Amino acid sequence: MKKQLLILSTIVLLFSCRQTKIEKTSQTENGTKQHSTPTSSTSVNESIENLMILRNKTLSAYYKNFKIHTLNEILREDFNGDKIIDKAVFIKIKKKSGIIITDGKSLKKTYLCFGKEFFNFTDFNWANYWGILKDSTTFEILFNKNSGDIIGDTIIKLKNISIFVEEDEFNGGVITFENDKYKWVHQTE
Repeated sequence: MKKQLLILSTIVLLFSCRQTKIEKTSQTENGTKQHSTPTSSTSVNESIENLMILRNKTLSAYYKNFKIHTLNEILREDFNGDKIIDKAVFIKIKKKSGIIITDGKSLKKTYLCFGKEFFNFTDFNWANYWGILKDSTTFEILFNKNSGDIIGDTIIKLKNISIFVEEDEFNGGVITFENDKYKWVHQTE
């Protein structure tokens, strides 16, 4: 169901971008003057806006209280529950990428990935966007430890404000602080 919703949303987005291009081409052929710079930036802005709308619609099927951010934005929230604002930065350098979370109280930095395993990842190169999740519960996909096959999903409680990391095909999950460390809640089939 998730993948069908995503495929349908992607088709709608691509069709609307193509339709905008067709309308602009038609205007030019009918003799209407068209300025290349504004049309170009307008088209890019419309595409980005459409993409953000699509991402919001997709995530709202799974999350209630969230805010999407681009990968170059710094996230600031109390991620570890000590009532002091922490900072998360997404770093993508060549083939190594990861997230650095700085504790607001101790200034201790936690490095997730950057070539070291976090859950089953060694990098976040696949991510297109991330954000802040303030829901008190979310779902987690469960795997058979021996075969790696999906065996179902479950609802889990989030004790703190969390970070979601996503790819546009709704592949990703949630980073949450629990038992004095950050853990990954896998949400991809």
